[in-house]
Amino acid sequence: MKKLKSIKENAFIFIDTNIFLYDFSGISEESREFLKLVKSGYFRGITSFHVLQELDHKLMLDELHKKYGPDVTKTKEKKLIKDENSIKYLSVYKKAMEVALNMGIPILSCSTKDFKRALKYQSDYGMLSTDAMNLALMKEFEIEHIATNDKDFEKVSWLNVYGPGDIY
Repeated sequence: MKKLKSIKENAFIFIDTNIFLYDFSGISEESREFLKLVKSGYFRGITSFHVLQELDHKLMLDELHKKYGPDVTKTKEKKLIKDENSIKYLSVYKKAMEVALNMGIPILSCSTKDFKRALKYQSDYGMLSTDAMNLALMKEFEIEHIATNDKDFEKVSWLNVYGPGDIY
């Protein structure tokens, strides 16, 4: 995996969920700097509705865990999610999502053709559905670079994978 810092100016690059998460959680200064450069136009970033949905879900669960304690079990987590009052009053994840949505990053959505290609990628590369769908979108839009910390993308020969060097 190449370092985010090595991406060439004006590169057209897909941004995966973990890059946003690392920025919003404050655990990767390189992810934060990368997204600032995308927002400034130095890189041409693009993402997908699948990435944003996954980001929304992970940020919401993170806030639930922070609000109700780190020892929240999967069973209790499911009960909290079903309790509309525990979701209604969450606000931190919403603010983070507004930031993501206002970065000016184009958001891709999928077609039936993309979905069929994603099913093939699941078999070809052993990827989970969201990663396979994002890969299908990258192929459709001829995007050859991805910012991620997901090593599964390194299996794809036509893809240049970049990740933050400050995550271990």
